Amino acid sequence: MGIGSPKPSADFFTSLSRARSVALRLCGSRDAGVADAEHWKSRMTWAIGACNILGAYAAMISDVQITCRDGRTADLVRKAYPVGPYIVGAFAGSVYIGFELLQSISDYLRLPADAPPNSAWEPNVVAEHWAPIARDVFEAAPKDQQDLGAQFLLVGPHPTEDGIPTRAIPYLCKFSSPAFEPEITRNGNSAISIGSGAVVTQYRDGISEVLDPKSGLLQAEMGPPGGWARSLGFAVNRLLTWHPVSGISQHIHIHVAHRGEFHFQNSDMKEYPKDSPVREIRMPPVAESYEQLLKMAECLDSDAATAVC
Repeated sequence: MGIGSPKPSADFFTSLSRARSVALRLCGSRDAGVADAEHWKSRMTWAIGACNILGAYAAMISDVQITCRDGRTADLVRKAYPVGPYIVGAFAGSVYIGFELLQSISDYLRLPADAPPNSAWEPNVVAEHWAPIARDVFEAAPKDQQDLGAQFLLVGPHPTEDGIPTRAIPYLCKFSSPAFEPEITRNGNSAISIGSGAVVTQYRDGISEVLDPKSGLLQAEMGPPGGWARSLGFAVNRLLTWHPVSGISQHIHIHVAHRGEFHFQNSDMKEYPKDSPVREIRMPPVAESYEQLLKMAECLDSDAATAVC
């Protein structure tokens, strides 16, 4: 599977009621403060790569909002995609450079026609070898795009390395301009993030609590495969909804990379407020290329050529 648009599951939170209650408890009060001021200085987005102590897969959670040169924000861009077997990539910073990096890593990980069935890449090795290529992509971009900065995440399971028997060791790999030196995290209850969400106090603290083995979120692994990742996605959605920050959307995409397969879902859901009509939350149409973004932004009378996310 390459840079495609997998069909979202119809039932985002099927059989996750226990994990849902844990996530709600951990996300804290809606009346808490909003954010550190520092986040306004950097990339306006949030993408998270995460894995749990049981291993087997890596998760990627990303929002869809951009900030245009005039300061207006819009939910317009999908920022995470499967880029090769079985690795997911996501970007932050300059949207133009982000899509260039996505294309670069997708080309780099394209399997030859004679590759054996079920071939897969080692994410940690990919990170080391692709880093100088990513730096070249950044340096080839126009100066005004470089000035916006760029970050990238790669996550995926190791194809042969196990932690618990038959459960893959997941890797999380982060790159930041201008050097793009890879920061590689191996296994454990781990999360790395890019964009301004990484410095928002409520987001950072909420994710730390959710990743604590005592949180109870691992109970979701007793249900359908990838239950922990879906529950983490729900927790992130609640954090974004209750503690809104300009430049970060409550709408998210959730990718899970297992050995041999990808799973994809978004944050569509129905809410049932007390004494109020049912509220249906649906992902808006989003661009899956830089060219699509420019066309969609035109309809909003906004210039997205130097948009950041």
